[in-house]
Amino acid sequence: MSNKVRSFFSSLIRKKDIEEIQAAARNSELKRTLSRFDLISLGVGCTIGTGIFVLTGFVAREYTGPSIAISFVIAGIASSLTAFSYAELSSIIPTSGSAYTFATASMGEFFGWIVGMNLVLEYLVGASTIAVGWSEYLSSLVKVVFKKDMGTKFTASPINYSAHTGFDAVASASQEAKNPQKDLPIGIIVSLLFCTTLYISVSIVMTGVSSYTKIMDGSIAQIFEKHPGAKWIEIVINIGAVAGLSSAILVSLMAQPRMFMVMSEDGLLPSIFSRLHPRFKTPYWSTIITGIICCTLSGFLP
Repeated sequence: MSNKVRSFFSSLIRKKDIEEIQAAARNSELKRTLSRFDLISLGVGCTIGTGIFVLTGFVAREYTGPSIAISFVIAGIASSLTAFSYAELSSIIPTSGSAYTFATASMGEFFGWIVGMNLVLEYLVGASTIAVGWSEYLSSLVKVVFKKDMGTKFTASPINYSAHTGFDAVASASQEAKNPQKDLPIGIIVSLLFCTTLYISVSIVMTGVSSYTKIMDGSIAQIFEKHPGAKWIEIVINIGAVAGLSSAILVSLMAQPRMFMVMSEDGLLPSIFSRLHPRFKTPYWSTIITGIICCTLSGFLP
């Protein structure tokens, strides 16, 4: 009995050899087609939608007021500490497992599993939450009438995750990058700097155009609703929001299947999650399952 207990706990802290991980990444069947610009676009696409179109108005109204730009500066500095860590680790261990693999290699499989499940909350549940906000902007664009309490649900849900979340999704594309050791750190850092700069700029304009107390539903577009001659600005923002939130959902649904793929290869999930499409060389079963779960969460738990 004692041997079984000892064996169980030893398996929890069992670490993966870094050279073994690097060799597996080099021999991966995933197609290496992503350039440096592609990686930057992934980071920006996953971050911009959630930060600007979902969170900014709510935070300005409820917490910071006109000083929201300062809060974005502070958040950007704090996020850069994580970004630099991701940049260094992803250049050493260029695997689609991202933080899951980093934790497994440094602390063991148990901690890797915990990190992996936390990333499920970020990507899968996060994508479902973004989808709810996406539907709100789309409804404003096409003038579909929703119930009165829809705005309350929309503004309350995104508060649970950070506006700067997204640059870490770049690491999940490690095994599909042409030159991961050089391009991944640049993709992570540049996407964070770009998004932080844009957040600060938008927040300054937002609180300058209208009083933060008049932001009723967390939406930037609704600031221009009652401004004469500014209806076209509202339409442009709604179109941009639909496009931006779509990209955030897309990148999240790209990152999550690759996380599941690596966990499946390590034996922590069924083998179906690591099966690659014979033509496109992507984890298609993992993508299908992830999409179904995301659609279910966003459709029935708004």
